Amino acid sequence: MTDVPMFLRSKAIIEPLVDRFYAWFHTVAPVQASMNLAFLQVPMLESYLQSPQVHIAASHNPELRGGFFVNIGEEQSDQVRDLLDHIKRERANMLRFAEAIAEGQELLRANATGFDLTPLYPKLPAELGGLVELAYDTDNQAAVRFIEPLVYQSPLYAEDRQSVQLSLEPGYERPFILSTPRLPSPDVLELPIPFRHPGLEALFKARVKPSTLGRLREELELDDAQAGLLAGLLSETPSLSEDRHIDAGGRIRYFGHACLVLQTPEGAVVTDPFISADSSAGDRYTLDDLPDFIDLVLITHGHQDHIVLETLLQLRGRIGTIVVPRSSRGNLEDPSIGLYLKHLGFPVVEATTTTTSSPSPAARSSPPRSSASTATSTSAASRRSGWIWPASRRSSAPTPPASSPRCTATSVSTWAPPTSPSSAWSATAPR
Repeated sequence: MTDVPMFLRSKAIIEPLVDRFYAWFHTVAPVQASMNLAFLQVPMLESYLQSPQVHIAASHNPELRGGFFVNIGEEQSDQVRDLLDHIKRERANMLRFAEAIAEGQELLRANATGFDLTPLYPKLPAELGGLVELAYDTDNQAAVRFIEPLVYQSPLYAEDRQSVQLSLEPGYERPFILSTPRLPSPDVLELPIPFRHPGLEALFKARVKPSTLGRLREELELDDAQAGLLAGLLSETPSLSEDRHIDAGGRIRYFGHACLVLQTPEGAVVTDPFISADSSAGDRYTLDDLPDFIDLVLITHGHQDHIVLETLLQLRGRIGTIVVPRSSRGNLEDPSIGLYLKHLGFPVVEATTTTTSSPSPAARSSPPRSSASTATSTSAASRRSGWIWPASRRSSAPTPPASSPRCTATSVSTWAPPTSPSSAWSATAPR
């Protein structure tokens, strides 16, 4: 059975993990990951071990929904203790780096008086050496600025923190992703591989193009037990929606939150992909409804519900280019989205607001293609032309209902590249 063509099941999901916590932008980017580990995740695990009953009770209290409580049964507290010990031992450099950041910030608060900051460099903690610069902002406030490309090349960015869990969508709410670490489970395929591992791309391409169990086992470097779990995620029949492509005109579908899928027969653009795998719910678009290839993904900002690694990993290999905003270059609160995605194996460019014309990122050879400027001009065209609603999903409201998890709009005008170079965005690769 290892050579039979197989597809990835509709409800297959991936949970990307760093030190067993659900991975998102600020727990992977090395500076912010160090701060989260030292000042949120470690204290939270210590609090849980002091009183597991309090955390469990709070996790099931609707009034405390979304709070930072560890939703793990007391019978597994030994595993939580082992995790905490592992973090303190293996991530000691990250914990110390976070403390050094706090010390550096305090040094500036106490000694920056509006004059030259050069004399403060020798007083910085050694862990910051070569990775930061001291500068005044436009309000004459001193700040530590991080040289992010160098931090990514340092031991602070450790891919051995990364792993994934593969399973089937359970159909019920998972434990809160920002607080509850994921422990091993017998029915979950656990893979200690980095997020950029090519085997993950091969696996998720099997949603649209069949592969075999044998080939995927080789790509993911699985043993017999792991291959057995992977087999449960595969099916001989695809689950893709028949109407995921269009033959004429243009279409905009709302997938939820800030995720829109904009399509013509020639291309597709997706904004802030945050997409369900629960195809049995019936009240939403899911991964099955996406076109096979996405020319551009547009990420608007770095909140965890706009740059969703769980969704992006399932689309890698099906994306031409990801367009992201340029960061402020070094501020603690504004890490580079471009650097983050580049280190995870995604094709990414940073959009700027200059008016210089720039060729759109090459996604595939067949013209015409979507571009960042196409997405901008198309949105305006759709607003001018109004909406035409399919009869099966027509609403009494004149505009798409914001609360609807599943709605489609068809524009009366088709998309076209901008005719004026001044309307195009320029794009640069992240440094």
